[in-house]
Amino acid sequence: MSLPFEYDRLTLAEFGGTTPTTTDFANARVVVFPAPLERTTSYVAGTRNGPHEILVASSHMELWDEETETDVHSIGIFTLPEMEFPYASMEEVVRQVRRIAAEIVQRDKFPFILGGEHSITPAIVEAVAAKHRGVSVLQIDAHADLRDSFMGSPHNHACAMRRTLEHARATQVGIRSLSPEEASAAPSLPTRIFYDFNMRDRVDWIDQVVDSLSGT
Repeated sequence: MSLPFEYDRLTLAEFGGTTPTTTDFANARVVVFPAPLERTTSYVAGTRNGPHEILVASSHMELWDEETETDVHSIGIFTLPEMEFPYASMEEVVRQVRRIAAEIVQRDKFPFILGGEHSITPAIVEAVAAKHRGVSVLQIDAHADLRDSFMGSPHNHACAMRRTLEHARATQVGIRSLSPEEASAAPSLPTRIFYDFNMRDRVDWIDQVVDSLSGT
């Protein structure tokens, strides 16, 4: 697999820590792709730290799954190095994320992406949808992220789901923050929104969410 940057494998954090069952890329069924992007965040910084902190925390987990009675690592998990983002434009960031995600998917591996701000989401969904037609997206979030453009960019984090809907339909769960622009556009977009105020003190929405997703 070709990457747009150099790295030292010995310095990498592995998902679940290094174990006797740690595998290489060729034999992995799951590929962890850390993408610590922090480019368009508009409130609190820190998304760039997300992938590393998740990987470090994962080394303290027990990897035995009591429901399936299997060692999670036994399926073959490979962790890529953290992606670097020296690119001048968000358009190039999107292209590079999409390229790496597409390589993972085209080799019949399950992509497990760690962000990073969620402006990387559309590129990943595009790569997956090209291989798996009819895929749908489940978003669990307070924000709708359906703006067509924000702060002068269509690739801003506030536009993540609007761009995602260009490649797959979605179900958005827990939404409680959106602009008049988003509220006006939502009915004509390929998404079903479960608003937070309609979910409180109810459980019937759970089956509705599941039924709205493809392959369920």
